[in-house]
Amino acid sequence: MSGFLHNLDLYKQGGQSHLYKTMLDGIQIAVKTPIQGRPSSLKAFRKELTIIQNLPPHPNVQTPMQVGENADLEFYTALWVEQSLSDYVGCAEQIGDAIPQILLGICEGIKHIHNQGVLHLDVKPANILLADNFRPVIIDFGLSRLLGSPPDQLSDVPEGTYQYMAPELWNLGRASAATDIYSLGLTVLHLLTGKLPFMTSSIESVKQGHLNIKHPLIPQNTEWHRLNYWLSKTVAPNPAQRFFNMNDTIDELCVGLDLS
Repeated sequence: MSGFLHNLDLYKQGGQSHLYKTMLDGIQIAVKTPIQGRPSSLKAFRKELTIIQNLPPHPNVQTPMQVGENADLEFYTALWVEQSLSDYVGCAEQIGDAIPQILLGICEGIKHIHNQGVLHLDVKPANILLADNFRPVIIDFGLSRLLGSPPDQLSDVPEGTYQYMAPELWNLGRASAATDIYSLGLTVLHLLTGKLPFMTSSIESVKQGHLNIKHPLIPQNTEWHRLNYWLSKTVAPNPAQRFFNMNDTIDELCVGLDLS
């Protein structure tokens, strides 16, 4: 790389992108680029950029600071946030008092995304940053698409993070708001318990695990058992049995959190 992106240290490589961390004008920023020499990466990057540039600003959704091209490499920047929700999976007691605002913030971010006609399709702890005062910020729209649009499927293997992927995607079915709601439920479950209903590395076993989730998901003698009904609705294998939209999801979450 040269110019603006010269000598940046690679922080993380995703399936279709590179993420760098650097200082610019005294501010720590993240720089995201497609993987050079990979046309599919460039296509995915441009699609993601189109989506996030058309999302109105929201405190719970990442907003790009700068979009450009340097030495024939396209990029966008965003404020760097050090922590993500994945840092607290299995140790949620460290942020116990902040959990209600975190969960509601995540839901408000997803609601905002859906209200713009976009599905995220990769909701998981690693894609939820924790900014100032534990404000959740949803990132990574690499798999996102407009509501009702067909997937960009190049194989019979679904795209996404298998541990959080809704059952309908395993069969290359049509995604809906309920698809993100499912991933939201598993994200919350993983945060609060440190476990998923299926702890296995076999793809086929994970697939079957999604279809055979056992309830209750949180033991009755623990603090967060009051979210069991909410969780049972979010992670129902049949999307028709989940919450219809994020408004319903938020309303019932407030009941479970005793905030209604």
